[in-house]
Amino acid sequence: MTLISSVDLSSKIILDLLYDYAIKNEVLSPEAKKIMDYVDISDVQVEDSNKVKLRLYTQEEINTLWQLEDDFNAKIALVLLYTGMRSGELYNLRLNDIHIDERYIDVKHAKTEAGIRQVPICEKIVSLLEDLMYASTSEKLFERNKNTVFYYQMLPFLKSHNTVHTTHDTRHTFITRMVELGIDSRVLNF
Repeated sequence: MTLISSVDLSSKIILDLLYDYAIKNEVLSPEAKKIMDYVDISDVQVEDSNKVKLRLYTQEEINTLWQLEDDFNAKIALVLLYTGMRSGELYNLRLNDIHIDERYIDVKHAKTEAGIRQVPICEKIVSLLEDLMYASTSEKLFERNKNTVFYYQMLPFLKSHNTVHTTHDTRHTFITRMVELGIDSRVLNF
């Protein structure tokens, strides 16, 4: 099976349309289009160029984040890594959604209905969450737009530490690590 990008396939379609146009306007004879018969696309698989390739955080990258744990962006990345929450879920949290003493977070604003859940807080990130809560100046954990925080703070922060990830890579890393520990993936389907 031949693998070509969607750009290549689009070029083939455009070329075919150009041939049709040229024949219709008598610039080319109908026989000229027969060259298209030599191009077999029946066995072509189109690569999804919109599909984002997820990258797992390495243990070395996670260790680096722990070394930088006093940094606001490192705190966010670590909370995402240790909860498996989507960035939008984290940024929509209100302070009263975080139950430090009971060790769980109420996710009330999720992408899907199944995403509305209670997320356990592991001991390792308790102090990070407490710091973020203490720094909050309102009932919300964050006052900023999630995209603003990620694109204007998180991305440059990660790049400056020689790692390029999306916030979704934290979720993918969390789920992968849980499956490696024997947690049923159906339990993690949120």
